[in-house]
Amino acid sequence: MDFWIVMATRFKDVPNVIGYDFLNEPWLTNSYEDIMLWIDTQKFDRETLFPILQRANEVIRSVD
Repeated sequence: MDFWIVMATRFKDVPNVIGYDFLNEPWLTNSYEDIMLWIDTQKFDRETLFPILQRANEVIRSVD
């Protein structure tokens, strides 16, 4: 999350920056180790991705 603190601090006063793109089509896990990722297609989002994005949002909002 240190990266997002640096980025938000750097760009918080730049009027042309209206948002931050956290990840582009992420898949940060091994679907062969967890077969449920194929069955429950929302599992990765719910258990891994959303908590990371929520934390990144909190970090950015604390600065910008």
